[in-house]
Amino acid sequence: MSDSTKKSKNYIKGSAKQVIFDNGGDLINVDLKLEDLQKIANERGYVRIVVAPLRSTDSYGNTHSIYENDFVPKKQAEGDVPRPKPVQAKLAPSGNSTNDTKNSDNFPF
Repeated sequence: MSDSTKKSKNYIKGSAKQVIFDNGGDLINVDLKLEDLQKIANERGYVRIVVAPLRSTDSYGNTHSIYENDFVPKKQAEGDVPRPKPVQAKLAPSGNSTNDTKNSDNFPF
């Protein structure tokens, strides 16, 4: 995609800060104005946004940017065969029972 065909992103004012917990878990706190979201709501009332990591934390402590998700999938041309969705293979049972108390590591697998 050349620079001339790239669309500019519609950034949404607000804050998005990642919080990392002592146990290794994390989340992103997002604060947005309702009136800004109402401006970009679609005909069904949904707001599609992207929360993307910044290269570095900004001066306000934000770790992520927020912008409107304007992706529109291409419509299939007549005669195109739709691709099937991938199917996950089911794993065969390993023979180990999940109630097996002989394991010294106490893992159920």
